[in-house]
Amino acid sequence: MHIMLNHFEIVANAVIKKGGSISFEWPDCSAYWKDEHVQAVLKRLDLTFVSFDGCTLGWKSLYGRNGNKGKPIRKRLRIYTTSVHKLNSLAPYQCPGPKVHNHAPAEGKDTAHTASYTPEFCTVWHNADIKDAADYYGSRSGAIPARVAVSTTTSTPTSVGGGATPAVPPPPAPLPLPKRQT
Repeated sequence: MHIMLNHFEIVANAVIKKGGSISFEWPDCSAYWKDEHVQAVLKRLDLTFVSFDGCTLGWKSLYGRNGNKGKPIRKRLRIYTTSVHKLNSLAPYQCPGPKVHNHAPAEGKDTAHTASYTPEFCTVWHNADIKDAADYYGSRSGAIPARVAVSTTTSTPTSVGGGATPAVPPPPAPLPLPKRQT
């Protein structure tokens, strides 16, 4: 794992040097966050973290034992990033608690699909990417941002939660490509 992390740091430094943003994600409870090597890399890269709950971004039981099918799965995630827009975009997604909904456990067949990002999460992430790109465009001419996220889930986007949980915004219009200088 340390070799992979060393390679990540090399690439991350190159991205940061060019003005890009980087992000690093694991489950919030992962023991790796306490690893001394991981902590050192996060500190050297000057990353800040946000934790949020997957139940507010569409993670739900597709199979559910004991009548749990369709119930939200809490899956708490932590992302370290250089992007203020990602921090601000994900921070509001906190579980509203049992007064709003109960959780299905991430177990059995449901475990595998929680490893994929939901369409709701991808929408929030891409909207933050667009804000990052707008910042980048504003300070550099000729920049062409790239946005990539993969979701292998077969679930349909739905609104989960309620109360103070923010709704997932629709994707904004794409930014225009910069004009080529001749």
